[in-house]
Amino acid sequence: MGKYGLHSGYLKAQNWQAGTASVTLNGNGDGTANVTFKRKFKNTPVIMVGAQTSDDTITCNAGIRTPTGFRIHCDGATATGQAITVGYIAADDPISGFA
Repeated sequence: MGKYGLHSGYLKAQNWQAGTASVTLNGNGDGTANVTFKRKFKNTPVIMVGAQTSDDTITCNAGIRTPTGFRIHCDGATATGQAITVGYIAADDPISGFA
């Protein structure tokens, strides 16, 4: 099946990257941050993000995804005017790898 794909119910990716980014929240509890990957992906990766905070009202997602990076969007935080840490995991997209 090659270096990446789905095999026996498990995701096998050739390139995995993870890290954190600091997102500064504005007065409405919203903020963005740009992330650049250490290594370029062959295709646009699958990205999961999560705010590392006890604020359960905040929502974060990965937008503007490219093989070289992405933008984190957070909104709805009760905390305002401060920076929060957002963790991410990015991996090769196994579906686009078959194209």
